[in-house]
Amino acid sequence: MVGRPYLSLKHGCCVLLENHLVQSHSFTFPQSHDIKKSVIAIKPKPPFRPIFRVAASREGSKIHIINEPLQDSSVFLVEMGEDQDASLRIEMGDPKLYTMGQKRSTKGEDMMEQRKMGNTDLRCSAIGFGTWEMSTTQYGDIDVNEASRAVNDAIGLGITLFDTAEIYGPFHSEELLGKALGKRRKEITLVTKVGFNYDGEGKVTGRNSKYDNVTKRAEGCLKRLQTDVIDLLLIHWPDPDTPLEETMRALEDLKKSGKIRYYGVSNFNVAMLETCQQHGSLAANQVGYHMFDRRMEKEVLPYCLEHKIGFMAYGTLAFGLLTGAFTPETTFAENDWRSHGSAFGLPLFEREYFLKELEVGKRLAELAKGYGKSLAQLAIAWVLGNEAVSVALVGMRNEKELKENIVAVEWQLSPEIRAEIDRIFEEEGVSTNIDVPQQLYAQKR
Repeated sequence: MVGRPYLSLKHGCCVLLENHLVQSHSFTFPQSHDIKKSVIAIKPKPPFRPIFRVAASREGSKIHIINEPLQDSSVFLVEMGEDQDASLRIEMGDPKLYTMGQKRSTKGEDMMEQRKMGNTDLRCSAIGFGTWEMSTTQYGDIDVNEASRAVNDAIGLGITLFDTAEIYGPFHSEELLGKALGKRRKEITLVTKVGFNYDGEGKVTGRNSKYDNVTKRAEGCLKRLQTDVIDLLLIHWPDPDTPLEETMRALEDLKKSGKIRYYGVSNFNVAMLETCQQHGSLAANQVGYHMFDRRMEKEVLPYCLEHKIGFMAYGTLAFGLLTGAFTPETTFAENDWRSHGSAFGLPLFEREYFLKELEVGKRLAELAKGYGKSLAQLAIAWVLGNEAVSVALVGMRNEKELKENIVAVEWQLSPEIRAEIDRIFEEEGVSTNIDVPQQLYAQKR
């Protein structure tokens, strides 16, 4: 690898750099140097091509391109303004990676913010790849091949956390994800969830977090995901018929056996988290959190932050309400859970509420547009802005959705933007549901 040399360029000086994986080179042109023009020639090996940008430049500095930059070899003419400092930063990589508005790097995980998962050594991308939509039976129809391609594209763009569950399908999502990951399994943090009974046809018959069922189901997850170890295993929903002490013992034994690295829960309230912590150490709690559902802000999020338990937010885009994809004419297929109207104890898809939420979505989209962003990007940035959130899970079924979503990581919402969001909800008479009790037992997910 070529290093990052300091080059004191003089008028007309040419510099040639050759590399197959150049990370970046910075050239500083100080005011003290009597430089008007300098030429830099870049010749990377295919398929990598040079990308350029001005960093920390003052007004008056210019970059003129002698030839089109997306060629195998490019020459840049740097023309300085009068008495100005400027810095030219040149980077190389696959040009496909330079259309996303992300941090520029040829290494995927360097392109996205990586966050620590609770009190563990797991470091995960701020956006996680949610695979409930890959169940093929619970979220309407999807293009399985396109979704599988999106998995690999996501890894290349820095997404390092993939979340699934045995109930998604059931089993379909785990199987599809395992196949899609293939040899890239070791590049990511893999999360799955257990805690249900199934009949002979694979239909869910109830919750079961007893010792024997948790350990048995974990074995099935390992097989379907084609892996030797699960990075993070979660109990999907509270089981009122099983003492938490028994469930925690199963998770501890799975960890000791090396079949899982860490464990956690999903959809648990603070009282349940406290009990679990008496019998082990939770790495994460995965619960729904988005603009229309702020129930977790009262107790769960503060508790997770204080006790260093990772918080995985699902439903970041409000199950499609914050994508701009719905209209008043939108209906949901019979095999789409949203057709039932309720969303985890909230009437988000009941007709009366749905129409009001669409009006909120329109105004939020206009707000986002003013900053050159989309509604989905605003929704993701809003969730990630809560300091207790470790990862925002987003379903991404194709390359288009993937590219749009990952850009949101770089957008840090100001207090003014967040206040404007709240004002829109208030003016439209739509509740954020912060005072609604957390659902623990009714819905299967």
